[in-house]
Amino acid sequence: MTWNHFMWIARLLWVWIVPVLVPLLLWATENKQKAVALNDERIEFTPSRSSSWAWALFAIYAAYVAAAHLRHSHREPLDILISICVGILGPMILYSLPGTIAVTADGIEQAFWFQKNRHICWADIVEINTGEKSRTVTI
Repeated sequence: MTWNHFMWIARLLWVWIVPVLVPLLLWATENKQKAVALNDERIEFTPSRSSSWAWALFAIYAAYVAAAHLRHSHREPLDILISICVGILGPMILYSLPGTIAVTADGIEQAFWFQKNRHICWADIVEINTGEKSRTVTI
């Protein structure tokens, strides 16, 4: 018996392993970035380079998997639908790329690459919660 049914798993195995290992290696060697105080009384929190690269790798990976799946789909409607859904995932990942957060005298603003920038005035903020054991801040 030749295991031809499972050959697609062997061909795409590196495609499944690399996107998991590369971001893990990048995050393992990442230095914890601190806030940067600028001259115009702004404090900026920029995303790390490794997380930005990981975001881009996931988008490229989604495009590659969509193209590979479409190429081997044999024109089946379900396979084409799966390829389209995975192909849409790439731009969605790029759209949600994290932006730089800046604390100014007016409020908090977040600058995105592919979205409209967000600004929250200090007067609009009702409560700020910080997690005791987690590293999250909720406004």
